[in-house]
Amino acid sequence: MAASYNGRIISAKKQGAPLALSWEQALLQYDYWVVLKDAPNKENAFKFLAYISQAKPQAAFSTEIPYGPINSDAFALLSKDLVEALPGAPERKGKEIPQNYGIRPPKAVCPDLLIGFKSMPYVMRYSDFPH
Repeated sequence: MAASYNGRIISAKKQGAPLALSWEQALLQYDYWVVLKDAPNKENAFKFLAYISQAKPQAAFSTEIPYGPINSDAFALLSKDLVEALPGAPERKGKEIPQNYGIRPPKAVCPDLLIGFKSMPYVMRYSDFPH
């Protein structure tokens, strides 16, 4: 037994490694996108974040690299086999554990630099971002 990113395991399995994934108490890790307060293209940055957060681009991303989408609607656009290989799949809700290392969100650490903070495990919509 070993801890690993699911993408590494899937890649190794495709190359013939005799590996399997267990999702019981798997840690769901977060990623963050931030837009600096004085960013020169702030409006476009928010539009970009809104676009990549939609189901279709998220499904395309998960197809290219088997990491879970941030938009749960993307799962419906993916094959059953791929969904089973992704963290955050709806069928496993409650079995996986969201990480909580006690780290403060970036806005709490540097409020003078940031105008928005969104955690990637949640669906983000353009209207959610400050303008």
